[in-house]
Amino acid sequence: MNDIGWAIQALKKRQKVRRRAWGENVYLSNSTISGHYHHIMLHTAQGFDIHWRCPESDLLADDWEAVE
Repeated sequence: MNDIGWAIQALKKRQKVRRRAWGENVYLSNSTISGHYHHIMLHTAQGFDIHWRCPESDLLADDWEAVE
């Protein structure tokens, strides 16, 4: 099982991550805008990318995993 610290380190390496509870089509990615600003984006099951704000339930979760 992986925690939020693991997920943050994976995002810094430009890997996609998700919580097992989210399902397969939902994940986080590290997006760079204009080469300067980094944003963590949530890719939704509907195919949209939105800015992600970490809720407490995700912060304390231990079901983080890499997305292939």
